[in-house]
Amino acid sequence: MSVSPIRTERLDLVPLEPDAIRHLMTGRRKAAELLLGLTVPHEFPTTEDVAGFLAILRVIRSATAQDTVEELQALTSALTEEKEAAAQLAVPGEGDLGRVKQG
Repeated sequence: MSVSPIRTERLDLVPLEPDAIRHLMTGRRKAAELLLGLTVPHEFPTTEDVAGFLAILRVIRSATAQDTVEELQALTSALTEEKEAAAQLAVPGEGDLGRVKQG
């Protein structure tokens, strides 16, 4: 989903990608600017901004973790169904029972 910048006379508010936020939080301003394709004001981020970033990143991580859990559950279900189907195909016939017991 793309979010358009909010433009005023004095400033443009632009959406920040999670990686850009991480760069800004760790003092890698140039890396954030390269990623965003713009110049970040030297007074940004403030201590309060960084605290807000932490809350935002927690939400992003939580959403990502939930997506990962759901993907893993779907994959596990699919693999289980595939194994069960393969096992049903491999059931020995009546004539094979003697060989299975002896083997």
